[in-house]
Amino acid sequence: ALQGAATFKLRITSLSSHRDKQRFRIQVAPQEESLTRTEPLLSVVTDPMKSVTKLGRAMPPPPLPSPGGDAAAEGVKRRCRETLD
Repeated sequence: ALQGAATFKLRITSLSSHRDKQRFRIQVAPQEESLTRTEPLLSVVTDPMKSVTKLGRAMPPPPLPSPGGDAAAEGVKRRCRETLD
């Protein structure tokens, strides 16, 4: 009997919503049918899965203006300018 393990990284590029909401399965099996018949444990089919869009992360909202608007920022700039002069 054969022993071992394999790990695959696969990417499904088609969305279920573009395929009448079908679910996808992945089948891994030897190409030689005789080997598939003699070693049936070498063939594997995954459970059905949906392929959906991965949503991007939302941008953080812009900072709210401070009370007093730009007048407070101008006051800080004036104080710093007087200190530097």
